[in-house]
Amino acid sequence: MLIVSDPRVDHQAVTEASYVGVPVISFCNTDSPLKFIDIAIPCNNKGVQSIGLMWWLLAREVLLIKGKMTRQTGFVLDDKEIMPDLYFYRNPEEQEKEELAEPREVKEPWPGVPPPEVAKIDEVVRSIGMYQTIGGVEPAKKLDFSMVEPVSDWAQETERAVQLDTAQQQEWGASTQNSNW
Repeated sequence: MLIVSDPRVDHQAVTEASYVGVPVISFCNTDSPLKFIDIAIPCNNKGVQSIGLMWWLLAREVLLIKGKMTRQTGFVLDDKEIMPDLYFYRNPEEQEKEELAEPREVKEPWPGVPPPEVAKIDEVVRSIGMYQTIGGVEPAKKLDFSMVEPVSDWAQETERAVQLDTAQQQEWGASTQNSNW
């Protein structure tokens, strides 16, 4: 019997197994070819973690069928619990990175001194003038639209714009700048 994780990757072994009549079981995704596959187990075979979990589930089901364990006892063999993470390859470099990234105990920097309050920090920043111009760059100013004439009738405004455009189009080199736009 041949069990493969991905029939596309292991196509050579699957093809040769078909020549000699060896049954083939495969973890298959939706896009996996099923040529020469006898039993397809539908699953996600793109991720490393999902393949490891599927091997763990398959091993557990084989032990259940053989009668070496029951669903009540869990995945225990020879009084040892078999964890799913044993089926995952863990890169030692990634393990070191995870160990370095683990949160460490935060020691109190000064015993008896309370941590600063955010409201007090904001007051200090404003008093220093951190929100003023820096390096000649001024903060964005609020735009004042009170200088724009209100339009009373939009239809009249459109007619006037069309008249101005047609008058300018009659001249060959006239500019088309319109003060209303």
